[in-house]
Amino acid sequence: MKDTAKIPFRTAVSTPGTHGVECFTLAWTAGLLSAFLGKGALAAAAAAALAVLAVRALLRRSGARFGRELCAAAAGLALSVTVWQLYDRQIRQPMCALDGQTVTLTGTVTETAMTAGDGYRVMLRTRLDGHRAEIEWFTGRDSRPYAIGDTVTLRAELTRIAADYRNRTAVSEAAAGRYLRIYNAELLDFREDTGFSLSRETARYRSYLTERICVTLPEQEAGLLCAMLFGDKTALSEPAKLALYRSGIGHITAVSGLHLVFFCSALAWLLHRLKCSPRGILCISVLAIILFSMIADSAVSVYRAGVMLTISLAAPVFHRQADTLRSLCIAVLFCTVFTPYVIGAVSFWLSVSGVFGIGIAAPYMTQNLPRGRQKTLAQLCCVAAAVFPASLLLTGESSLLAPVCNLLILPFSVAALYLGLLFVCTGGLTAFLLPVAGLLCRMTAVLAETASALPCSHVMFQSRAVRTVTALCVPLLLLAFALQRKPVQITAMFLMSGVLLAALSAGYTMRAERQLRAAVLGQSKEAVLAVSSGRLTVIADLSGAVRNPQYVQRYLKDEGIRHFTLLIADIRNLAAYQQAFPDGAVSSLWIPEEHLLREGQKICGVIPECGRGIYTAEIGDAVLTVDGQSAEISCYGRRIAVVPAKEPEQQTADAVIRWGSGDAPGDDCELRLLTAKTGNNRLLTAEKDGTLTVRALS
Repeated sequence: MKDTAKIPFRTAVSTPGTHGVECFTLAWTAGLLSAFLGKGALAAAAAAALAVLAVRALLRRSGARFGRELCAAAAGLALSVTVWQLYDRQIRQPMCALDGQTVTLTGTVTETAMTAGDGYRVMLRTRLDGHRAEIEWFTGRDSRPYAIGDTVTLRAELTRIAADYRNRTAVSEAAAGRYLRIYNAELLDFREDTGFSLSRETARYRSYLTERICVTLPEQEAGLLCAMLFGDKTALSEPAKLALYRSGIGHITAVSGLHLVFFCSALAWLLHRLKCSPRGILCISVLAIILFSMIADSAVSVYRAGVMLTISLAAPVFHRQADTLRSLCIAVLFCTVFTPYVIGAVSFWLSVSGVFGIGIAAPYMTQNLPRGRQKTLAQLCCVAAAVFPASLLLTGESSLLAPVCNLLILPFSVAALYLGLLFVCTGGLTAFLLPVAGLLCRMTAVLAETASALPCSHVMFQSRAVRTVTALCVPLLLLAFALQRKPVQITAMFLMSGVLLAALSAGYTMRAERQLRAAVLGQSKEAVLAVSSGRLTVIADLSGAVRNPQYVQRYLKDEGIRHFTLLIADIRNLAAYQQAFPDGAVSSLWIPEEHLLREGQKICGVIPECGRGIYTAEIGDAVLTVDGQSAEISCYGRRIAVVPAKEPEQQTADAVIRWGSGDAPGDDCELRLLTAKTGNNRLLTAEKDGTLTVRALS
């Protein structure tokens, strides 16, 4: 430390002639995003224009030569499109072309986990069509358990990971370079790995610690602590997850850069106290980052944080000062160069925007504020504002209480996290601290639940116009920031954008309340009907599939519907509805068959009614009639029929929606809609003048 103090630090902060990395990364990101959105030349031109404007803004005060930086931006844009095309043609398309083929492959087990059906999800590292690939193999409940490092030879049918309305599975898996899955396979050979495997030992260590936590703490506290430590949210209920995210502290349940920063900060403090040299701190910290990534459920945010921490720790070794913007740019390049499809991942954008908010925007916007809680709250507001566009565009909602909740609730979860990390680092020797960590987790959960229940806890935006305006406002705000406008001016621009978005969202909601909206949800043989008129919503399950509640859950979230009036469920998936919807989500429940339920037994918080035959319900200006797997809606002088595709009888309604597979007869109707190959998930809208329109839900 004494030797390094004698050598003056050279700063890595952007100085005249040193903006190449930032300009290259900005254009690189814009090019990848344009390719991902698939808008062709228009998107590429917009990306290039944004990159050039940002370059000019960055160089206005520096006086550096514009040509060099423009070349860097042009190179980044051209190279990103080239890398995307090469990756798409050489890796993604050949992988997707194997869909439906039966192949013989040999793979090494890299990860195992239990599935909801008591089977196993086995991750295999193998080679397909000459390419190295990771592929998920879903085994049955009778399958033997596999360990990390084992080698299996399979004759397997490959299935492409398709886009699913319930979640962003296809995008998230593509971000990790995975495009295929195995559901049907014959085991030809198995070789157990009897040697030492660091991955297997860390997985066993994690399983041992998880079991210790679950045995020591109640279910809710154990689930939250395991989620914070390992990213394992299987023990967290859906209402608990929703409360955490709507209060703005949901990031604590996903092992992210925040966790890695906490871990490495504590480690660096300890190493400083032990008088370690900068090189020693760097080497030990890098090993700790690698080990942390192996023990925890690693995500792109962990890799991003690992790169930035490594750069920050390496700066003193090379007698330089770390720069947050440049470190973030290098991390973005590192995360996207090998798997370009990560540009579409929610976790990537939330991580990058969060770091931009706390490391770049907050220091600039609060530079003139005195230290104290006021400045801390202002910084948290900057982080929330930076994350807001990504949250809105990719998830459709954003928390309004995030700054306050992070200020008041986050300290409890951080304290629990530090106690949990101490438990992990000591191999369970500090298990006596787990009850304290559990109490802190309980306080976190209760406070988050209370905050999320407030009317103003979060906002939801369903309109495409809102998303379009958001996408247009973000570049303008970034440009104002790059031009170093006054913080007051930037704040005013952000507030004006928020008012505009709120007005558009309110207009969309008012228009939706004057319409009848009927959504047919599900995949292929699955179908559940959601009908809304005004503020009333009725859910009618037509197929009884176990996954139907998940589709309903997604649809209600997207539409901003917190409560539905009536649930017409099937006895086969009552348990799934009970798990998906908390008490208070539904006013009444009807089961279209007699069933022996315990007297006073409640499902979704209400006592169900049982009956046989046709059920009729009034929904505002509409009347819904449900008869087994078919339904009919009458509204505004129109009749809308929803029937199975295999139903041989012709329909004479104004509009007919066929669900499921089969050869549907020709219907005498104005609007005839058959299920798509990717599933139903269609929304029919009826206006008061009788106009009918249909669009796909995505």
